Amino acid sequence: MKIAFVGDCVIHNPDNHKIGDGLKQILNTCDVQVINFEAPVKFEGAKGIKKSGPVISQSADTPSWLEKAGFNVISLANNHMLDLQEKGLVKTSECFKDSILVGAGTYEDAHKAKGITLKGKSVGFIGLTHKEFGCIDCSNPDRLGTADISSPKTYTALAEALKIYDEVFVVAHAGVEYLDYPLPQWREMYKALIDMGASGVIGSHPHVPQGFEVYKGKPIFYSLGNFAFQKSHEDTIPRLWNSSILVVIDTDTDGFKWWPLKYNQNSGIIDIDSDNGIKSHIEKISEVLQDDKQYKEAILKELEALNVIYKSMATTGGLKPRKFLAKCKNLIRPLFNRKRVKPDYSHALNLFQCESHRWVMEYLLKTEKF
Repeated sequence: MKIAFVGDCVIHNPDNHKIGDGLKQILNTCDVQVINFEAPVKFEGAKGIKKSGPVISQSADTPSWLEKAGFNVISLANNHMLDLQEKGLVKTSECFKDSILVGAGTYEDAHKAKGITLKGKSVGFIGLTHKEFGCIDCSNPDRLGTADISSPKTYTALAEALKIYDEVFVVAHAGVEYLDYPLPQWREMYKALIDMGASGVIGSHPHVPQGFEVYKGKPIFYSLGNFAFQKSHEDTIPRLWNSSILVVIDTDTDGFKWWPLKYNQNSGIIDIDSDNGIKSHIEKISEVLQDDKQYKEAILKELEALNVIYKSMATTGGLKPRKFLAKCKNLIRPLFNRKRVKPDYSHALNLFQCESHRWVMEYLLKTEKF
């Protein structure tokens, strides 16, 4: 069985999009095509949740476009799937007619593996995300939400899946956006999943392609990047936003191949990227992951560069005081019967609840970089 994995998808006008000939040729050789559906579909009367970060959605026609392109395993485990509340998740699920949906539902269902049996082999998939807004846990198990990768349910679900399926792949959505390298904690966790029996861990969320490594003969891709993630203003598109990775795993041989992909925001075409610079960039990151010294130097450099960003996030959330003048204004407000301006606690909450943000904050505080 051949399985294709691609990264994050948010498409607002699927009629203007096309799978390029080179990519189509490879996908047509695959029995299974897996993608992360990054945001709920738009619908009349939709209301967004209060959260840290943007509330986003995509076209209700995107699911059918993906299914026509051959995608048949859809991960809904990501930090945006509950942006339009539980109703958004329900509406999104209803738009997929012929696909297996993983990573969302009730606490029990969200973590559960679902699979495909072909050519005498059964393969299961588990969708998981780091804990941002929308994740569910044992405190409210009947609500709808996404599967938290750090929940104990992850490990029991994987153990159960391995009793049912010949192989199980974890589709993970986690990490710090725009970093070239994964945090050491994610490397440890993904390797632990392999130790428990997973046949591979395929990651997304950072919006850029990160490196990969082979652990005990099993592939770990830390971030495939954005398969197709439309942004309305091209001048705000970050570096490598439109670059990603296609991975094809052959379960019969336990081998895999990968290709760099390029998404053209203007033409809507997603195809194999012929730019050797992107391929070399991904290969270089992967080489660094094999050398502990080089990796430590690289990740520490990236973590220290996050200091300014996380100071801003903490300030917005009320953890770190704003400038001295702002503090003085809040002190004298009561004299004029004016209400104190409350900080946006959703930012503070996300620094605590999201594993990726919490680990960065821990590093900055422990090393007194903050």
